[in-house]
Amino acid sequence: MKTKLRSLLAVSTLFYLPALCDAQLSDVRTETIRSAPEGFFNLLTFPTEPLPVARLIAEWDPAQALLVSIPVKEFLRDESMHRFYGEYLSLALRHTQVVIAYDVADTRYLTNFEETLLKHLENREASEGIRYAPTRSRSIWIRDNGPTFAFDERAELIVIDSIYRQLEGEIDAFSNSSIDVDSKDLAYDLEAFVNFRQAGRNDDVTPLFLAKAIRQDLGVSCDTVRPPLHLQGGDFMTDGEGNVFVSEDTILANGGRKRHVESILQQYFGAEEVHVLNALPGATAKHLDLLLKPLSPRLMLYVEPPNASDTARVYSKRMSREVKAAQETNLSYLRKQFPDMELVSLPMPPIIEDNASYVVASIRNQLIIVVCEQAGINYLRYHKLAKGSAERESANRMIGKAITEAVGRPLDLGSRDDLDIACQAFLGSGLDALEHFHVSSTTVYRSYANSVILKTPEGETVVFLPRYKAVEGESQADFDRYESEVEAAYRIGYPDAILYWVDCDAMVRRLGALHCLSMTIPAPL
Repeated sequence: MKTKLRSLLAVSTLFYLPALCDAQLSDVRTETIRSAPEGFFNLLTFPTEPLPVARLIAEWDPAQALLVSIPVKEFLRDESMHRFYGEYLSLALRHTQVVIAYDVADTRYLTNFEETLLKHLENREASEGIRYAPTRSRSIWIRDNGPTFAFDERAELIVIDSIYRQLEGEIDAFSNSSIDVDSKDLAYDLEAFVNFRQAGRNDDVTPLFLAKAIRQDLGVSCDTVRPPLHLQGGDFMTDGEGNVFVSEDTILANGGRKRHVESILQQYFGAEEVHVLNALPGATAKHLDLLLKPLSPRLMLYVEPPNASDTARVYSKRMSREVKAAQETNLSYLRKQFPDMELVSLPMPPIIEDNASYVVASIRNQLIIVVCEQAGINYLRYHKLAKGSAERESANRMIGKAITEAVGRPLDLGSRDDLDIACQAFLGSGLDALEHFHVSSTTVYRSYANSVILKTPEGETVVFLPRYKAVEGESQADFDRYESEVEAAYRIGYPDAILYWVDCDAMVRRLGALHCLSMTIPAPL
């Protein structure tokens, strides 16, 4: 019993459990520090006092560089990343310099990385416009773990470094299955959690190292401020005139305290008004930059609900309805709060569904979980057993025996007909119905709002737009029409801008596109 108690206490101390504070404790910094897990903050991440913000920098303000974060080792293994970054950076280098953030631990692979990237740039000379900024992060999503920028009253740059902590991911690092605390499974999950948290902390210090690069390599004076706020950059927007937009998910990530979040945004970001909107539903990035795109203080683009075909699965149809409801609420709010703002729609392609073979594999796995529960097998332990091991083979025999007893004969779960029989016996529905009602592990939205605006110090405006191609069952003609509508919408805000389309099919399945994986570094005033 003592062993179980110690194990459970070890798990509980890793979660975000607010500590009991004195009734008079009102300092949000002190509260945040005291309510974090032991060792969560250090000299590099400790929340600071606010600096006076004269103006938050909007996306259309002049920029001196495009910033991307590239995980070097992953890049070297993935040819689709070669093509994507080669195309994107080639276009960007025509107009600005590029800063590539990378994990300093991958320095040994940097020469190979540079040579591979050069092969995919439109010309090798363009590489002279590339600078490298070592960080401690291997994340692609620089928008989320990177900084927010502002100017102080002396027109000097402020790097706002919010807390980057994926609370959902921390919880998901523990299995949803019941755990036998006397087995090695609990230790495994603790290890997974600690590893996840450490990776998240590495991502969290990204702005600190980027601030150093801005001072050292770009020659721009800047200071860093760290608010006691959990914030992912894709869920933060500003119009440059004191209005800040976040979603309900940012409120949730900060304990559900709306006034608390508003107070921090006012103190640290110089926000005059904070507007809380709805993000996308489903297992996806909970960020406003997939739903909305401000082009100026008086013009906002918004995405329409994705079309759902008659053959779409129930899950996709439900997500389309929920997107429609979320956007109707957002638009109603924006029309009321900003009566002079022009709201222009963007189309959204259908949600990408899991392919047929993946769906069948997911259903087969769901079946095995149920059979394990009925046979008294700890599925979490079974799942980690090496294939071909004696222990795994013994468990497989028990699973086969349980299925045979239930249906009257042995079944081959690799056969669709036999799998259908097993699903009816253990899951209560046939395979066809389960496929139709399949819940995707991720909800892949292809949003044309996830773009990047680059305005050079000379006044040239460039807009990078994500391109998506038709998948099986879709018409490329529809996507050609989408692009015409998207270009027309962006031209309302930027009639003279240079528009570039960048193929984002390889990146969107990771749940992001251009705005998620890049950002601009402001030009000094």
